[in-house]
Amino acid sequence: MGTGLGRWTRVAVGAAVGVIAATPASAEWREARSRHFTVYSEGKEADLRETATRLEQFDALIRLLSANATVEADQTANPLTVYVVDDIAAVRRLYGKGGSNVGGFYVPRADSSVAFTPRYTSDDDFTGQLVLFHEYAHHYLLSNYAAPYPAWFSEGYAEYMSTVSFTPTTIAFGRPAQHRAASLGGDTFTMSVDRLFTLGGKRLSDIDTQQLYARGWLLTHYVMADPVRRKQFGTYLARVGEGMPQREAAIAGFGDRRLALG
Repeated sequence: MGTGLGRWTRVAVGAAVGVIAATPASAEWREARSRHFTVYSEGKEADLRETATRLEQFDALIRLLSANATVEADQTANPLTVYVVDDIAAVRRLYGKGGSNVGGFYVPRADSSVAFTPRYTSDDDFTGQLVLFHEYAHHYLLSNYAAPYPAWFSEGYAEYMSTVSFTPTTIAFGRPAQHRAASLGGDTFTMSVDRLFTLGGKRLSDIDTQQLYARGWLLTHYVMADPVRRKQFGTYLARVGEGMPQREAAIAGFGDRRLALG
């Protein structure tokens, strides 16, 4: 992957982002509304306000990185509703059948899409904020781009953006996805780039799903860390959009696909 793998970036935080409202929605649930989000939580009001503020900062960062010139009227046309539930067990109960490995999930809708994320997790490398940002990255891609992205980039980009962190004056992005480290090593977890490019549209085993997320993040980081590779990625996407099969599109965009991903 070269030196780009270790690169991450800080950007300055602009003006403070305000929350429009934070009120009890019922006897237990509280609601916070901001420009692009409606957030519900049973947690403390201060935590709820911080979640909404972080989401607005995260939204601003994604728009900055993607140079999205969408007019403001369109930016707020499909606000995301977020339910912050107690823990991952609560998320899985809401997901229902097939959710034994789910940490959070996103339901796209034409009028008001919904995401469910945990307030608490038992893993310091897999936090509720990480899950929340992952799900919002999916919402952003689906809401702002007409053509669907390949599965490896859809999940890889969500993982790439999920590790964003904040200080009072900066936002850091492009940090390592430590929660995927175990899926990038050992004899069990191996996958060629050729297979990674063709994983979409089929039911995956648990191991293949882990590889899609982990190696999707790795390849996304490889692409995002260098202007030349971003241009190659654009060529690849254009060929996919024209109907070219994934393998041929990858060759057209990236040339030799035999990258050092295992």
